[in-house]
Amino acid sequence: MTTRRPLPLRLAAVLSGLVGATFVVLAGLSSGSGHGVFSWQISLLLAGYGLLLAAAGWGLWRGWILARGPIVALAAINTFASGQLGATQPLAWVVTALSLITLVCAALPSTSDALRGSD
Repeated sequence: MTTRRPLPLRLAAVLSGLVGATFVVLAGLSSGSGHGVFSWQISLLLAGYGLLLAAAGWGLWRGWILARGPIVALAAINTFASGQLGATQPLAWVVTALSLITLVCAALPSTSDALRGSD
């Protein structure tokens, strides 16, 4: 990858890390919710999902073209799921917006060109 990262690639990588960190924070909150083993199971799932998303963002930042697929797939899932929660949880719209921006930025041709090393 070239040393120059276009803005869409940088946005996709950073926002993936930010949303991933959000899921890790949610995992911590879930573990402390007091519902016993169920809380810990959900916490582990959320932490794993968040770490996967953050790792894909880090890979995209490093220029790994194989990180783009997981970012696009997870951003699409996050956009849909958080959009569904938006009616009852207004803060979910923040995750929806960040995930939609991530999805668009990761899918842009400039991101593809940068990952292939052709500017």
